[in-house]
Formats: sequence, C-alpha cells, structure tokens
Amino acid sequence: MSVYRVPAATARLPRAIERRWGAGTGARLLVRLFTLPQALVGLCLTVRCVTGAALALAGADVVGHVTRTWESQPRSRHPGAYHVEYRYTQDGRELTGERSLALSMKGTFDVGRPVRVRSSSTLGAALIVPGESEWSATQSVPLSFVLFWDGLMAVFLYLVWYVPLRQRWLYRWGTTAPGRVTLKSAERGQRGGTAYSVAYEFTTGWGEACMASMQVSSHELWREVSEGDPVTVLHDPRRARPSVVYECGDYQWREPQ
Repeated sequence: MSVYRVPAATARLPRAIERRWGAGTGARLLVRLFTLPQALVGLCLTVRCVTGAALALAGADVVGHVTRTWESQPRSRHPGAYHVEYRYTQDGRELTGERSLALSMKGTFDVGRPVRVRSSSTLGAALIVPGESEWSATQSVPLSFVLFWDGLMAVFLYLVWYVPLRQRWLYRWGTTAPGRVTLKSAERGQRGGTAYSVAYEFTTGWGEACMASMQVSSHELWREVSEGDPVTVLHDPRRARPSVVYECGDYQWREPQ
C-alpha cells in the first residue's frame, strides 16, 4: 500500500492544514447537525431541573387560591391532563400560575379553594398537591430522565464534536514522533456500515514508549497504511496522549501561502 508523504516543513506553528480527500464528512456532518438541537433540549431540561431544585430549597410557602380548572381530553399521542390555574401574592404583587396534572387528579381542587404554593421572586412558583413534597412539585421533568438524556448527549458531543476538533488541534499544534502500525481492524456493524481503527506504537521526544489506537473516518484513509508500516504520530506537546496517526487522520499539512 502507498503511504502519504509527510511534508518536511513542519516546525512552524501553528501549521497550515487542509481537509484530506477521502475523509468521511457527509455522515459525520449530519450527525453533528442532529446532535445540536438535541443538546439544546438537554440544556433546557437541565436549566429547568436546576431551577426547580433551587425553588424547592430556597423558595417560601405562600397561600394561593384556585381560580379555574379545566381538562384536555386524551388524543392519539397525548394522555390528556387536568389543569389548575391559581393566584398568589409575592412581594405585594398578585401573580397567576398554572400547573398541569394527570387526569386522575380531576376534582382535587375546587375554584376558590386555598392552596399551598412554593414561591420565589426570581425562580417562579409551583402549586403543591396535598401530600406532595416540595421537590416533586417543583420538578416538571423527572431527574432520572434529565440525567439519562444529558449523559447520552455528552457521549454524542464527545464523539462527533470534541474528538474531531481535538484531531484538528493536533495537526496544527501537535509534536511529531516516529511510530509504527501494529494492528488494523474493520468491524461490521449490525445495522450496516463498518468501523475502521488502527493501533500503533510510538516514542515521544523524551523517550516514553507508548501504544495507542484511533478510529479512522473512512476506508480510503484506513487502507493507506498496512501493519508494520512506519508512520508519523502527532501527540500533545506536554504529554503522550492524545495522539493521532498523521497518515490516517482527516487533515494534511500544506505549505503556508
């Protein structure tokens, strides 16, 4: 197999780089675009969760009164809800709030009935159902779901945003070291597609022998090296990791204009 020739002029930092032909971009771009609105949803859920927790801990109980109740009927993908509108006083101002409950709670509140409201001038308010804790009343989204969603998004953001940006940074600022390919693998996914990876070893400028591996974005880049081939490894100037094989990454150096 042919091996990319590494340009000799690599001492000037930051290096000028360009995206290499054959680097997988289409599917990765779609995944990046998909993760952005999902991450925004996760951020909004986290803000609501934190705000609710702060209201439960720092808010004060005030007496409110129910002004209106109504229900929304179940539809194809909506189970329906029982809605309660209430008024309360906060810092001398009369304010209005609303809370949606399960239809099974219908009839719990009568118009004009005094109710317990957890209130804060900066965090809003929440109607507390009899027998309910402040924490349950102020959490509109279950904490377990928020943690699950944010954890899932953190994995996606790491893989499709952080790792590619880190590789780009290594091409511009990384320290070069001689290396050798020790293993190549291609694993077929259950739903189609193939994951390509390369394992390699290298020695840093301060004499540390290291072994590492990397995911390769396309078959075209993966086939450019063979097991046993000498390669150029780029690693963090301060430590051995992270690192990337120059010949298998998504970028290449170019001479400054």
